[in-house]
Amino acid sequence: NMSSDLDRLVPGEFGLKLNDLINIVEGYRCRRFDEEIHSLKDEYEGIETICEKLKTSPTNGLKGDDLLKRDDAFGSNKKEPPKRASFCSLFLGALDDLMLKVLIVCAIVSMTISMIFEEDNRAIAWIEGGAILLAVLLVSSVTAWNDYKKEEQFLKLTEFNDAKNIVTVIRYGKQVQINFNDIKVGDVVQIKPGMNIP
Repeated sequence: NMSSDLDRLVPGEFGLKLNDLINIVEGYRCRRFDEEIHSLKDEYEGIETICEKLKTSPTNGLKGDDLLKRDDAFGSNKKEPPKRASFCSLFLGALDDLMLKVLIVCAIVSMTISMIFEEDNRAIAWIEGGAILLAVLLVSSVTAWNDYKKEEQFLKLTEFNDAKNIVTVIRYGKQVQINFNDIKVGDVVQIKPGMNIP
């Protein structure tokens, strides 16, 4: 009886390590025909033994009483939220435009030449170059602000889409719908036509 076999395992101990699971998945990814099926039988003694070692059942799924232990042993399936670029980095990225660099150099040259050769008007000689620098600053700021807002909208859309990534798993012998982020090692996932495989 598989259920009594599962109960005999010490809680928190799993018969497979994370590297074993990685090897199983990599074997599947690198297969040419059906060699991963033979590998499962030869190296891991079949699907039933893998389920037993993972303290799960192909028909009843996880019991659900050791989900945190599974995260500790194998890691969580939860994706880290994408890092948001700071406004300063976006501003510096906007300044990395070739045309803006040329304008900055022209402004500095203009101010330098005006200060050297226009002795009578030194008090206002910097205005032309300063206006160019101000325009560069304004263009870069607007570009960075637009990129910042676009990234904010993209992150909200990504979060919204991630919240809709629902999959049906078997836990406690029943079908349960959970988010992709909540899938644990040992979950029996029901694959349906057209769905994204978590």
